[in-house]
Formats: sequence, C-alpha cells, structure tokens
Amino acid sequence: MEKKSKVESKVSFDERKKELTHHTIETTETEVGSLVITSEGKFHEEGIKNIVRELNKRIGDLNHAISTQEKIIKKCPDMTPELQALKDQLIILQEIDKADKQRIQLEDNQANLKKTKKDLRDIKEEIGTRLKL
Repeated sequence: MEKKSKVESKVSFDERKKELTHHTIETTETEVGSLVITSEGKFHEEGIKNIVRELNKRIGDLNHAISTQEKIIKKCPDMTPELQALKDQLIILQEIDKADKQRIQLEDNQANLKKTKKDLRDIKEEIGTRLKL
C-alpha cells in the first residue's frame, strides 16, 4: 500500500499578544481513503526564542553534516566494475562470517539445552513423587 503525504504549514504572528501561531495540516492519502491531521501551536516570547535557537542549531548541524558528506563523496573514487565485483564479494564474505558466528552460537545453545534438560531430569528424579511440579 503506497501512502502519499502532503504537509501544509502556516505561521502567523500576533503583534498585540506577542504570540506566534503555527498551523499544520498533514494529508495522507492511501488506497482506502485519506487522513487529515490538523495541529496548531501557540508560542509566547520565550517559546519563540527557544524555537529559533533550536532551528538555528539544527541548521548548523545539517550544514556540518552536508559538508562532511560532500567531502567524503569527493574523496571517494567512482564505482568501477572491478570495485563493484569486490563489493559483491565482500557482501558474500560478510554473510559467510555471519553464518559462522551463528553456527558457533547454535552449538553453544544446543549444548546449553542438553545440559538444562539433564539438570531438569536430575531434579525431577531426585524429587520423584514427593513434590508435584
């Protein structure tokens, strides 16, 4: 089921009340119908300052992330058929490694299960019919 979402946002400021109002309408359309979520936030002076501070911080963080990502992309060579083949082989090696680790865990779990069943059997034999479990 594919969802299509549309978000409309409107911000207004009431000079007289020194109040910021943020209206948001999110419309999500699916195969069976549409869902509309409407929200409204009202913020006074301190809240507005906090929002602006957080948005500026987020802009700085995003700019830093974009800059870092662009540098990484510039340093990296283009994908060649040879590199793609190596990448495919690496994926296979990772799957083999994961399977090997699972084999070791399986052996440990089987050994633990065998020991636990033996411990339970020993307890039941020792107790016998003296205690109903």
